Amino acid sequence: MAMEVQVPVDPLLQGRILVVDLIRPDFWRPVGISIASLLVYAPWDPGIPALVHDFWACVSALCASAPHSWALLGDCNLTLSSSESLARAEPNHLKRDAYLACLHAADGYDVWQTQLDADARTSYTCRSYTGHGQSIIDRLAVSRRGTLTATCLVPRDFIPATDHRPVLARIALSVPTHLAGHSPHLASSYSPPPYPPRFRYPKKTDTAKFQAFAQRVDDAVAGERLADQPVTDDASFTRRYLALTRILRSCGADTFDLPQTPPPRPQRPTTPHIRAILLEIHHINQLIAALRQGYLQRLVGRHAWVTPYLRGFQAQPGAPPSWHPDHSSLCLSYLTSLRRTLQRLRYRAERSELERRATRSSRARVDAVLMGGLEQAPLCPDGIKAQTINYFTELFRRAPRAPSLKPWLDTPSVRSIRSRVADHPFSWPQILTLQDLRFLLRKGNPRPAPGPDLWEKWCVRTLSDSSLSLVLDLVNYDITTSTFPECVKPTLLSTIFKRGPRTDLTNYRGITCSNLLKNLPFAWLNHLLSPYLTAQQILPQTQIATQPGVQARDLTSFLSQVEVFSHRHKRPLYLLAP
Repeated sequence: MAMEVQVPVDPLLQGRILVVDLIRPDFWRPVGISIASLLVYAPWDPGIPALVHDFWACVSALCASAPHSWALLGDCNLTLSSSESLARAEPNHLKRDAYLACLHAADGYDVWQTQLDADARTSYTCRSYTGHGQSIIDRLAVSRRGTLTATCLVPRDFIPATDHRPVLARIALSVPTHLAGHSPHLASSYSPPPYPPRFRYPKKTDTAKFQAFAQRVDDAVAGERLADQPVTDDASFTRRYLALTRILRSCGADTFDLPQTPPPRPQRPTTPHIRAILLEIHHINQLIAALRQGYLQRLVGRHAWVTPYLRGFQAQPGAPPSWHPDHSSLCLSYLTSLRRTLQRLRYRAERSELERRATRSSRARVDAVLMGGLEQAPLCPDGIKAQTINYFTELFRRAPRAPSLKPWLDTPSVRSIRSRVADHPFSWPQILTLQDLRFLLRKGNPRPAPGPDLWEKWCVRTLSDSSLSLVLDLVNYDITTSTFPECVKPTLLSTIFKRGPRTDLTNYRGITCSNLLKNLPFAWLNHLLSPYLTAQQILPQTQIATQPGVQARDLTSFLSQVEVFSHRHKRPLYLLAP
């Protein structure tokens, strides 16, 4: 819910500031944890010192009026240190002093100043169209009250039609004073998957596992006497189905391997500053290799970054000229010492980055603190799952349609098909035999994704005749009764992101995986319908994709040959499409 309120502001702020109160809802009280977000576009060079001072004074008054915490973001058109700009001109101390006075009066601080990567060479937020001037003028400032931690970084996303780069800010808020009496419960950020992992298909050297699995299933089936319990109704179907599911899962876990989570590899921290140091180390390694292998002159003519290193060596006291016999050895010593210094700087930068990350709480734990110990968050996994299920259930629901006229059903071709079908009707249901079931298990994808019951197709295919006959009874029950019991109806829904915002379910495509016992009757029906449709000439011959033994590339190849013939003999041909 959003509410717009017109608030009178000073004329100095007209068109230069947008104030939005963002409220993080909680369940303890009707109000939530709020933060006043001020989006500013500061004057660049008004030429009047009092105008800059008055502008930041008005901003400071708005920040101070925030009930809990505030955050200031936007183009402030100023830098606070020499490393934040590559311009040779002196920074404007008037704008810097007015900005710092604003933060001091509102009890806030600049986030860029608390980080060690505020360098215009790597983390610039604005660069001129000529590509020379780079600076950090897009600032982020937060209040000390109500803010746990705040960080910002510059992602590498390209934004067209502007000379600015986006700034990504992360702000962790503290609990307001009216919620301070509650003791928060820090929930775990990891939730185990609802389904166990799939079995790994054995390698060619482990084919003996198939026989071991089939033998274990035979022993378990014989121990529970499943063959003595016939399938006559849904209740008996469910009992045998659940028993087979338990046996297949337990015997598979004893026979086949499960995917193992690889041990976590510690990754070195990286920042723009660390990446710049690594680049310098890489350049020095190339120079050392060129000196040792004797191709330094080729490297000088190929790369422009080589010359500054050589000039730095020549600037050293006592450095010999390039023709001196000790030039290579002394230059190699200089580069080695420089690389050792850069390695120390890299170690210090990585340690500082690790310390900074250690002091920053994880997002899930901060959310748990903000909700005050609640078990269910507004965007908890169960809530997201329920919303996704409701959306795709409504999307896949069969909508009733009003009856409409279908004149094409009275055409001569359809009437001839109707007469042939009446003389030779399709016979259904047709009971599966054990050989037919093995044929269906060998056909198609050998290792498809299983349904919720985790029946692997390749596991069922390896069963012996006695155990597979129990599965055959379940499939024939579905075919003869033309119904599926409730135990086999659940499906797995997998979502694939397409485009657009990831929080909008309309940007996802849903793929469902049904249970094996639900897919086998349809596979049997399709197998029987294919020759029947061909024999009764129900599908026209021009429908290439549905003809047995014919593929669409055959027609494409024929048309390509006709085109080559026409081009070679310079004879125009005309193709009439039906």
